[in-house]
Amino acid sequence: MKTFGKAFVAGSLLLACGVATADVSYNAGVTTDYRFRGVSQNAQDPALQGGADFSDKSGVYLGIWGSTIDFGSAADADLEVDLYGGVKWKGGGVDWDAGLIHYAYPGSESSFKLPFTELYIGGAYGPVTVKYYYTDDYTGTTTKAASYLVASGGVDLGSGVTLNLSVGRSSGGGIKDTFVKNYTDYKVGVSKGFGGFNFDLSYIDTSGISPDVTTDVGNTEGTVVLTVLKSF
Repeated sequence: MKTFGKAFVAGSLLLACGVATADVSYNAGVTTDYRFRGVSQNAQDPALQGGADFSDKSGVYLGIWGSTIDFGSAADADLEVDLYGGVKWKGGGVDWDAGLIHYAYPGSESSFKLPFTELYIGGAYGPVTVKYYYTDDYTGTTTKAASYLVASGGVDLGSGVTLNLSVGRSSGGGIKDTFVKNYTDYKVGVSKGFGGFNFDLSYIDTSGISPDVTTDVGNTEGTVVLTVLKSF
């Protein structure tokens, strides 16, 4: 699927031309630690992030999102760029969402084989969303498959404050090649809009990775993360 990712990137650019008249939104922000499924992607340092989303009334959408990263000097990776596209629809009282996402790492050392592509499908019912991701060739030197199943939800606490909860499970041969065994990540936090910005303060942790990665690069220990986001 890593080879397929190249075709997906080209197709996304063509699709972008086709949805040039669709609704467009932008976002930009900063986080004290970019965590991907519980794992630090920027050596526990702050990261700059931002993206753009194109959507059509038919439910078709396309987006791009990026973040600064740090996987250590050997990987020579300073930036992650995600390209994604899919379709949303309603059925059976559920808001469905299915598509593809390609994770690119411009300029990274090729021997690390960081880029990979996932298929995903999910549904939201009330305040709860469940989503499943799958790749047949996980990031890194492994060539094995991996999957990620995550459930998340938000509870309105009043005064514009939302309690956010999520739990995800990373599984498959690709995960075991990278982390020895399958593992779970958790997130609990609160968010609130103020002055045109959204502030999110969350505690993020993992279980099943034994021992925890305690170095800055790829850290998996529990941590508190503050993210400030502006949408346009």
